[in-house]
Amino acid sequence: RGGPLVAQSRKGGHLTGRKVKRKHLGGMTSRKIEGPSAPAEKQQHVFDRACPLVSLPADALTAVLCRVPAADLPAVRTSCKTLNSTVGSDMFKAVRATTGWSEVSARLVPGDELYDRENPDGPDMWDVDDFDSLPEEEKNAKIADKRAREIEEYYSDLGHCDGEYSYHSIHVEVTVDGDKTAGQISLILIPRPKWGGHSFHAAADAHSRELQEVGWRVCDSRGRPQLRSIKEADKDGSAKFGGYIHVVEVNITNDAYKKNTNVVGHALRAALTLPELRNKWTLATAMADARLFMSKDDANRKREVARKLDWQDSGEDIVALMEEKQRLEI
Repeated sequence: RGGPLVAQSRKGGHLTGRKVKRKHLGGMTSRKIEGPSAPAEKQQHVFDRACPLVSLPADALTAVLCRVPAADLPAVRTSCKTLNSTVGSDMFKAVRATTGWSEVSARLVPGDELYDRENPDGPDMWDVDDFDSLPEEEKNAKIADKRAREIEEYYSDLGHCDGEYSYHSIHVEVTVDGDKTAGQISLILIPRPKWGGHSFHAAADAHSRELQEVGWRVCDSRGRPQLRSIKEADKDGSAKFGGYIHVVEVNITNDAYKKNTNVVGHALRAALTLPELRNKWTLATAMADARLFMSKDDANRKREVARKLDWQDSGEDIVALMEEKQRLEI
């Protein structure tokens, strides 16, 4: 009596708590209610300590939720604030990835979609006389015709297509647990005709310096493997012909997926086994890149250390910088 009480009412399926103060006025008791002014019906995802699941410590709750299939995670996030914040945290993504529960998939971006991304305003119509004065219907017809011609000339179902050497620049989007912005993978596919054309090295040179270095070391001028390890593994000689794929870049955007996880490997496997690439390649190569597994902070620090090592008269401890550089590259 005379002290604060706690009144509980059940509205909309949730418990709401409000403090109730009593005071005496001439033998009568008045009550002053203090609490949220918003109606209880509008308060969603109220934390209920009576629920055993959300009352778990954060690490235990994360360990339990890691096992939930990716398709059910949206439903988990809408159930209450605690589960939503847990599933949406970087710690959850990191633990789910390191324990092998992350679901990784890939999607090849076809040529016509790439064209529209690179030309959001449509094709350039500068070469059409008096284009602006044409009727709208005729304008649309000419735009559609030029778009179709440019896609046929410079693109294919696999992405960009080089007109001279017929290699394909392939863009793959990586999805992790429903996150469609988790990363991207770039591939180059060079055809190696069975009749042994001598254009493989030329195609590699035309693409990039990296592909030139890899292509010349791994294959002969006809695109046949010349490394002993590959020859010994290729018992039936199937790697001598068919498409040759080189992994140009793997970019995983979230740091939680980079270290001590199998997300990168699963993403690359998903890209190489896409239905669109089935039976289109028999040999694949890639260059190791430590930056792929670096956090953004480590990558920035590595660049800073490299600059300081270039200017060795900056007063920095060179030995310490070399040690830090080696640590960052592990």
